[in-house]
Amino acid sequence: RVFVCPCDHLLIVAAANFGKDYAVYPLDPALRRRFTMVVEFDYPAADAEIGLLTRTVVGLDHTLAETLVAIAIESRRVHENGDMPGQIDTASLIEWGRKCAEFKARTAPQVMDMARLTWADLVCGRTPDGRVDKGHFDALSDHLIALGKLPK
Repeated sequence: RVFVCPCDHLLIVAAANFGKDYAVYPLDPALRRRFTMVVEFDYPAADAEIGLLTRTVVGLDHTLAETLVAIAIESRRVHENGDMPGQIDTASLIEWGRKCAEFKARTAPQVMDMARLTWADLVCGRTPDGRVDKGHFDALSDHLIALGKLPK
């Protein structure tokens, strides 16, 4: 079957998530060669994520945005070292910020309560009995407290 392209140059952009955290397989080499370039994206810099949070989440305090981003960055570092099952991605970070703003979370325990509602299971993993892994969760909670930016 012949297809007609209504333009001089046809451009196809494809996206995929690869790695052990995703249930996908690498592209077949023959298919991969048909793409002329591969662009990999990393997480935005801290200041960019803070700006994204403060612009996206109405009523989110700047200091709290800085704190949430610092915890997200720490989760990524620990995950990269193989010491945490998951990491706080940007979408989860924004949802965490929304919950903090919506429920007026200001203290470290309140902020971590909002983490339980958003990313805790994905980032910390679950124990064999189905509970969020307390050790991983407490490690990130301790990091938040150590930052010293939020009331205890």
